[in-house]
Amino acid sequence: MVDLNNRKGFTLIELLITIVIVGILSMIAVPSYRSYVVQARRSDAEQELTKLVSAFENCFSLNNTYANCVDNNVNPLPDSVSNYYNYQQFISDNGNEYFITVQARGSQTRDVQACQTLTINSLGRKFSNCSIDACRGQSADSNHCW
Repeated sequence: MVDLNNRKGFTLIELLITIVIVGILSMIAVPSYRSYVVQARRSDAEQELTKLVSAFENCFSLNNTYANCVDNNVNPLPDSVSNYYNYQQFISDNGNEYFITVQARGSQTRDVQACQTLTINSLGRKFSNCSIDACRGQSADSNHCW
């Protein structure tokens, strides 16, 4: 005769309940984690754009122009940012104005649509969701992505 008071292990119902609980928790946690990663990458891009502005301003203080401050053929962003954003810069013909833009790509396109393009100019104005040409007529970011 089998003694039911001495049984060891888990029943099938207990295992199924555990699997359901883990499934529910992962359905909540994974999207939150992805959202956090996307926001962290956007923050990294913003930080790198700010560093580039500092480099441009340093170059301007030495040369009195933004021309030739950055090689157009080289992406100055580290891999942690350039893996998720495309870099573009514009320097005016007279060398007194610049725009730096990063455009989300790959998995970073999961970011809020309005925050997939980040731009900063020589006046320190920060923009989002506009191309360099479109940003030229705007005065400030209305999307609060920065």
